[in-house]
Formats: sequence, C-alpha cells, structure tokens
Amino acid sequence: MSAILLLNELRPRLTEEERELMSAVDLERDQSVETAGAVDAGLEIDVSLLWRSFVTCRDNLPERTLFVEAVTRTQAHERIRAVLAAVEPCSSDAALDESYYNLSSSSELIENGISEQRLQRLFETGWAGDKVAHWVTHPIIIARDPAPLLRAWAALPQPEVAR
Repeated sequence: MSAILLLNELRPRLTEEERELMSAVDLERDQSVETAGAVDAGLEIDVSLLWRSFVTCRDNLPERTLFVEAVTRTQAHERIRAVLAAVEPCSSDAALDESYYNLSSSSELIENGISEQRLQRLFETGWAGDKVAHWVTHPIIIARDPAPLLRAWAALPQPEVAR
C-alpha cells in the first residue's frame, strides 16, 4: 500500500516573487488542467503546480516517488527537503540532498511522456519502444487534495509483460 501525505504545515511562506509567480500561474491555470478521461469520467486534476522526484530510502525500502506542489523549482526542492526532514529527522543536509533525484515539473513529464492520456504521463518511469514498460509503484503525494491524483495512479494500465 502506498502512503499519501497531506502536510500543509510544511508549506513554506511565499516570498513576494513567489506570490507574483503564483498569480501568473493562476492566470494560466485553465490551460494546465488535465482531464483524466477514461481514468474517471468528469474528473479534472490541476497539475500546474505538481513536481515529481524519486526518493531513495536508507533502510533498503523500495524507492518512492514523491509528488509535491510548488510554484518554482527552488520551492519544489525546499518542500521535498522539508518532507524528507520530517520523515527522517536525524538526516544531515547533505544526506537530504543525496536522498532524492530527477526533479521534474508536470509540464516536463507530460511533454516527454508517451501515454495517450496526458495525465498518465506523470506516472511513467520506463519505456520499451513506444510502450510504457514501468509506472510509479510507491507514490507519496504532498498536495492540497491528493485523492484525485491517487485515483488516477490506481487506475493505470498494467504494463505488458515481455515474452
């Protein structure tokens, strides 16, 4: 079972620059809303503030995929570090920096993915030619409302097994 975390308390206060960026994001939000279509008819998920990173655990646990909401890449890094510090409070700053990698925005994931449904591209992690071979298996979702994203993840098709 995958963990869902909703940690609004970890949201750092926005700087003036981030507030301005947030206003710009709000103006363009309608362009970034993804419709899940066949995943759940009528479900709309705003992914304009979503970032994804892979997290390695120190106790030989499976790699996790962390989704956070942030206005900027810098803020996404800060939020990921805050989540990791809350989970592993003994970790040093260097250990926190080394425990996650491949930070990508939702727009980067959608642009580089291959699934027909753009929302599914957020969960692609491996490809074999023109087919998705691997999907996110252990998501951690830090968002105002993680449920729609988790439902979209749970409805992903299973990759075809190579014969």
